[in-house]
Amino acid sequence: MKDEGTRWSALRSRPRAAIQAARARIRASPRRAAASVTLIVTVAFSVWSLIDGLLNSSNQGLLDPSSLTVVKLLHVLQTTDGYMNKAGWREQDGTFVPSASAGKRGWRGWRFFKAVGRKTVPTRLTGILFRPVRFVGRRVLLPVVRSPARLVASPFRALGRRLRRRREKRQTQLQQSENVTAAPVAIPNKIVDFTRSLSKTPRNKACGSVREVHQIGAVFPGVDPVFLMEVMTNPMYGIQWNPAIRSIVLRQHRRVGANAALLDVFSEAALTDGLWRNPAKLSRSTSNEYDVTAQVSEIPLPMAIVKLAGGPRYSADFVAARYDCQARRGFTVGTSIGADQVAEAAGVAKAQDLCVSAMMISPYEGAFNGSRIHLVSHFDPKIPSQTLRSLINHQLPGSIKLLYSALHKKALEVQAAGRHPFVDC
Repeated sequence: MKDEGTRWSALRSRPRAAIQAARARIRASPRRAAASVTLIVTVAFSVWSLIDGLLNSSNQGLLDPSSLTVVKLLHVLQTTDGYMNKAGWREQDGTFVPSASAGKRGWRGWRFFKAVGRKTVPTRLTGILFRPVRFVGRRVLLPVVRSPARLVASPFRALGRRLRRRREKRQTQLQQSENVTAAPVAIPNKIVDFTRSLSKTPRNKACGSVREVHQIGAVFPGVDPVFLMEVMTNPMYGIQWNPAIRSIVLRQHRRVGANAALLDVFSEAALTDGLWRNPAKLSRSTSNEYDVTAQVSEIPLPMAIVKLAGGPRYSADFVAARYDCQARRGFTVGTSIGADQVAEAAGVAKAQDLCVSAMMISPYEGAFNGSRIHLVSHFDPKIPSQTLRSLINHQLPGSIKLLYSALHKKALEVQAAGRHPFVDC
């Protein structure tokens, strides 16, 4: 029995001895320990960079101007990090719908960490005290354990209180709904739920030197999506209602196949030939056809800036559109890549690069019916000054809000007339 106990004591002391030996080596040679940590961090970062490059390498070369198609443009929109995965929308049956997890970021489980001030406070779920600390440049919360019994009991007590409050709230709501008849909700006469945010693409997916992507959404109360799509795509309504365009220099509309090269469809000969005719309606097909418009428009800058810039600035873009009549969803997706010959045919120079821009529409059902719209915009204004680019990023959401308000007002006018000839559903 004595030999047995001695053997077990020796086995238990081995891990302890190994730990003590490692601590002694670190104390004896701190430089070697620091070098080991640096090596581990460097290897981890290299592996992460390799994985990130492999995940994003499939998008490279897809926006080659000579082979640009609508399918490739949509592929880049859906697969590039910073576009659709940050928009809260996803593809469904050829169009886009708001994702069920829109607005959720990071871990989807119970959130034991939350932003607090400098003092330690209990979280809403567990009631355990957390102290803010710095970790890799970010502030995180670590639990302050005062006693094992409190650490084990606090989560269950807090969870029980939360469930009890939720059950009492539901009972109160049921009693109120039984006794009181709900009053009709008035439909707002302006856009609601306006959201804006900035996301970033990987460095190898930057638009010029710009990685920032604008994500701007809103809800249009009382507007059916078909009338919203009618105003966005029908040239019959002109540009007087649109504060984002001062004038249109050139506009040609074609119905093209999904894999047709846009530079072949809008060739120099086709742009200068006066025998073409725009389609009278938007295509109702949801399989292999898209309505694509080549357009050159003047950017609405203040006259003082126009004089300083030496003249007006123009944008030349390809814009593809589709609307699903059964699902009542639609979208437009555009780019200026390869549109230099369109600008040359109009006799102007392209002043900015629009890498990818998409505007998605879907029905909205809630306290009132309407339409939900979301814009994804990634562009390079070709301004070398970082200060001016930051100013543009700050002012753009306000300009888009003005555009949304004007679009909402015009769509209500068209809906009151009851006709949507271009989007013939």
